[in-house]
Amino acid sequence: DRLLVMRGGRIVAQIDDPKSITDETLGEYMLGVREMTAEEMGDLF
Repeated sequence: DRLLVMRGGRIVAQIDDPKSITDETLGEYMLGVREMTAEEMGDLF
């Protein structure tokens, strides 16, 4: 399983192990505080 986080119609994060992410980090992706680069998202692009 993996988790994709969308914000503003764009995928901003791909979490390969959803159990490993904290609520705080997930919230930062959802609020736009954080965004993964294409390199960090790997096989998504």
